[in-house]
Amino acid sequence: MPSPYQPSTLAIAQQIASYLASQTYPLGGNVYTFGSVGINKDLGDLLPPNGTNAVSEVIGTADDSQRHAIGGKMRDTQSFQVLSIVDFTNGPLAEEQIMNIRDAIMPQFAKHVSLEDVGNVLVAKYKQGSGRFTHVIRAAKPYRAHSFELSVLSEWVSSGGFIA
Repeated sequence: MPSPYQPSTLAIAQQIASYLASQTYPLGGNVYTFGSVGINKDLGDLLPPNGTNAVSEVIGTADDSQRHAIGGKMRDTQSFQVLSIVDFTNGPLAEEQIMNIRDAIMPQFAKHVSLEDVGNVLVAKYKQGSGRFTHVIRAAKPYRAHSFELSVLSEWVSSGGFIA
């Protein structure tokens, strides 16, 4: 568990990735076959042509820290992009797959996001209006994707307070 005396950006991103890895379709089966924190430059081995595999990526997109109270208490507001990616060799199959992934994971993130293993997270929620169906290019190959952002508010205390 991260220390309450330091920021925990990586731990937050890892917990989001772990949460994604645990997601299943309503009728069973894992949503993702691979997930990571950060961008994968080449998805060729992870998403074979005409396959039904899906990859998730968690990418930090925004960051802000502010002093919150006397005694060195800090509040971090960060955004993380959640990207779901599928093979685009067969366009209609890719569209069906990415829409099914979206429908499987969005209700989980719309209800709440519980990042239990990151003790200093106060709130993690879907960032309204951030969902997008899109395409991504990796190693000169196009893929179909869906993305949205999570806004995370966390709190930590600077050990020793602040020096003026």
